[in-house]
Amino acid sequence: MDRIIVVGGGFAGLWSAIGAARRRAEAGIAPQDLPIALVNRDPYHGIRVRNYEADLGGVRLPLRPLLETAGIEFIEGAVADIDAPARTIVVEGPDGRGAHAYDRLVLAAGSALPMPPIPGLAEHSHNIDTYGAADRLNRHIAGLVGRRDGPARDTAAVIGAGLTGVEIACELPDRLRAAGIARPRVVLVDRNPHIGSDMGAEARGVIGTALADLGVETLTGASVAAVDGDGI
Repeated sequence: MDRIIVVGGGFAGLWSAIGAARRRAEAGIAPQDLPIALVNRDPYHGIRVRNYEADLGGVRLPLRPLLETAGIEFIEGAVADIDAPARTIVVEGPDGRGAHAYDRLVLAAGSALPMPPIPGLAEHSHNIDTYGAADRLNRHIAGLVGRRDGPARDTAAVIGAGLTGVEIACELPDRLRAAGIARPRVVLVDRNPHIGSDMGAEARGVIGTALADLGVETLTGASVAAVDGDGI
């Protein structure tokens, strides 16, 4: 019996599994005759591109009911090993460690944020790469008003002015004010000569106007050398 396993429950993995199930149905093949399984490290499909939002309530969707509707098995866990000659993967999950055989494997595990070796960056910075990291940032912002008053508390520096950096920079002034910071300062830093360098000249104009309207400062042609508890 053939079996398809998709690794990763993001956009690529979810659509791969659903697309395979659709083709299976179009071919008139019963689910039990061509099983499809999706493996993901947690039970959610995360809408990663929305992790910059203040309300994270709608950025995770339970995978199991989505997949069950299409006749797809869900396996929760992280892939610990792939044995290509034997066509098996080993998954470590809540129920322990187990091997799963496949005939076709789709690897759509996604990416992880690379952390540059900048002194203090890992200890003193936040990111929105994952739901957990975004939730940690939200809790940090909520607790700022209880910290010692001063420019360090009221200032947020966003490192990187690509799409994600611009999005979170535009959100932060209102989010900081909502947390009780009366006069927040947001600084968007990028080593490139322009904010949104990869988005084209027309888009850069729109982005620049939006940032200025929101009071976001920009610092281009600059790299961060170090981070500590008081600043960068």
